[in-house]
Amino acid sequence: YFELIDRKTASLIAVSCELGARASSAAAELCARMARFGSKLGTAFQIQDDLLDLGGDQSLVGKSLGKDAEKGKLTLPVIHHLQSSTPQRRGKTLTMLSEGAPRALLAEALRSTDSIEHSRRVAQGLVQEAQANLQCLRPSPARQMLHAMAEAVLTRAF
Repeated sequence: YFELIDRKTASLIAVSCELGARASSAAAELCARMARFGSKLGTAFQIQDDLLDLGGDQSLVGKSLGKDAEKGKLTLPVIHHLQSSTPQRRGKTLTMLSEGAPRALLAEALRSTDSIEHSRRVAQGLVQEAQANLQCLRPSPARQMLHAMAEAVLTRAF
């Protein structure tokens, strides 16, 4: 799961942040920190996107939701749920995924094993790790904006 996210979302945001630093003629260490910032932020963004797909409000999110469940996609909350479940519950969940169960039904199952909250905590930790990479920047409006951008990943519409 994390390797897929790294290849998909995290690497795109990481290279964008790194190139921004390079374009401003930043030192190599700062460019590397910005890449780490982007990678952590991109991973948190994708986890949050997966959570929104399960429980977001389509009119607020602005895209079709429930596609992951329809496709039987293994996202962090689903993976955590399967690891935390009894064999019987795991079987029921896998059946729901293979049959494209409604997202509300899947979300209910995931809440029963604290998998949604677990995923939120993982995303929060990643945002904190991303923000730690900003500490090397002098206080400035740009640093404040990057910090706020990272926080916004966690507060995207539900």
